[in-house]
Amino acid sequence: MFTSNDSIKFMVAKIFFNLAEFSYKQIKKATISQSHGIDTLQFFYIQKGKGKIIIDGTEYEMENGTYFSIPPFVKYNINPDEETSYFSVYFVLNLASAYDRYKFLLNKVIINKDDSFSNIFNNMMNEFREKKLGYNEIVVSLFKILFISIVRNENVTGPRLSHWDLDNLQYKIEKIMLENFKTITLKELASKCYLSERELQRYLEKNYNKNFSDLKNDAKMSFAQNLLLSSNMSILEIAYETGYSSSEHFSNAFKKYYGKSPLKYKKETNANH
Repeated sequence: MFTSNDSIKFMVAKIFFNLAEFSYKQIKKATISQSHGIDTLQFFYIQKGKGKIIIDGTEYEMENGTYFSIPPFVKYNINPDEETSYFSVYFVLNLASAYDRYKFLLNKVIINKDDSFSNIFNNMMNEFREKKLGYNEIVVSLFKILFISIVRNENVTGPRLSHWDLDNLQYKIEKIMLENFKTITLKELASKCYLSERELQRYLEKNYNKNFSDLKNDAKMSFAQNLLLSSNMSILEIAYETGYSSSEHFSNAFKKYYGKSPLKYKKETNANH
């Protein structure tokens, strides 16, 4: 018997998980029938044993490697034919921002078999027992492997599971803007970042203190500055490359941004180097 009540919070597929309880138990007789409330999920993995799992009155065969998930309001119990050992993980969920293609996994009963989960759960239990430096990060990594395996076993398809973390997202936004500033739209950038337009706008305001148009102009001016300093292109050629219809229009925009005309900026910068 082992139980850990460490609260570990993390996100996968924009689903917020609060891992509230992890346990390992051995039973010889049927467990009592029970169910859980809204925004919860309990996941079981049968490490060793035989018998039946009764879920909302329906019986399912149970053996080594069987796993099943119990969403809210579903009654269940385990009825073993022999001594049975199993892992249980209890989650509190927030699905407000979850990707739709994965939400259904948390709102239906899933029953399947995967012998490889045994090592994952044993490693989780060892981390919880020993509590060495970084154990919670390792537990999160193990659960993400588990979640991805379940998604694959259910044959769910999709371009990706996880959102970009803050550092990677900033890099991605800046790279996309620099390479596509002539044509990129707010909708296209949001789609490439796996965010809604509203989420992206909030992110830009929070992390750049700018809106989409400001960031697009930053990318345009950065590109123009690079051409100005690293090439022998004329002002007119740079204007066309950055999407302006005339050298005058470009020069005015450049001076407004950098405080100097393109020619003066290039002359002074080269003189300082």
